Amino acid sequence: MLKSILEESYKAIEQKYGLPKHKIYAYFHYLPTYWLLHVHFEHVDRQSRDAREQVPLEVAIFNLEMKSTYYKECTMNYTVGDKHELCKALMKAGTITEYVAPEKESEWEDVPSQQTNNETEEHKEQ
Repeated sequence: MLKSILEESYKAIEQKYGLPKHKIYAYFHYLPTYWLLHVHFEHVDRQSRDAREQVPLEVAIFNLEMKSTYYKECTMNYTVGDKHELCKALMKAGTITEYVAPEKESEWEDVPSQQTNNETEEHKEQ
């Protein structure tokens, strides 16, 4: 299905806008930033600079062809601010044991440093 989305979209974009596929960046977002999985197609010159929760579509296809359970088994990082409901729920559940606010303003709205219980245990063992 992802291959079909990619190839058919490349064709449609080239037919409608005359843009060849090497000038197009295709990616999707994942939770928690976006609750519905969706694919974006952007001109490479206007490509979004915020790639925190983006997975290039061709990379996702490669990963799934390599191993169909890839995304069930891999670790996918994401960022949520301390005011985000997910951050509050993770802190309440003890998944996040510490929230460290950025020291200075950055181009990102909220960039937390998170330490999970698993990471704490790993550091104790070393």
